[in-house]
Amino acid sequence: MAEGSSRRVQRYEKLVRQITSEFLITRVNELEMGWAQVTRVQVSADLRRAKVFVHIENGDDPKADLETLQAYAPELQKYIHGQVRSKYCPKVQFILDKSFEKVLKVEKLLFQISQEGKSSSEPLESTQI
Repeated sequence: MAEGSSRRVQRYEKLVRQITSEFLITRVNELEMGWAQVTRVQVSADLRRAKVFVHIENGDDPKADLETLQAYAPELQKYIHGQVRSKYCPKVQFILDKSFEKVLKVEKLLFQISQEGKSSSEPLESTQI
């Protein structure tokens, strides 16, 4: 029974992610805010709470942008309720996703290592005795 429940939650997470992405594209028109991308959604087992992880690109102040998104949360909840047949509508909380920053740091380090490897793999001048 727990397996079916987790599949239900996973389907609901996917649906909430799609609806939230659509909502951000069509309803949030904040010119001073950066571009927000939904990276993942975590929904509680009782479907009453949803954590929406977002990555904000080209924003001057990601925390201010996150507060702006959180101000849209009640409107998003109504939008989700209108799109999904469910006994409960989840209370939405936006969370800044830091995993993109970590991925960029790792890629930068790997690039630096590859550049160092190229410079050290140059053939050494042979000296004859």
